[in-house]
Amino acid sequence: MLDRPDAPAMATKFVREVHATGIQTKGLRATIGRMDFLPNTPHVIPGYARLPLDVRYLEDPGRKRVVGQLINVGQRITQAEDGTFVVLEEMSPRQSK
Repeated sequence: MLDRPDAPAMATKFVREVHATGIQTKGLRATIGRMDFLPNTPHVIPGYARLPLDVRYLEDPGRKRVVGQLINVGQRITQAEDGTFVVLEEMSPRQSK
């Protein structure tokens, strides 16, 4: 079991950082809407996690800055545990409508 990074453990650390950032920054809302893990079977440590990050802020430049900071946090967490952090898609509030 040591040959696979523990995706749920890394995801938990990232969610805590997202939560803390959301609390510490006035006017910011940051959350992880859900977590998906693969493989999703009993008695197997998942090696993959998908976490949709939702960051909302009063001004788009501030939102982008926070998203960049959180991406860096995710990369540091996964690098420390021989994992990989990949941004699959980034949308601005205007793109999601």
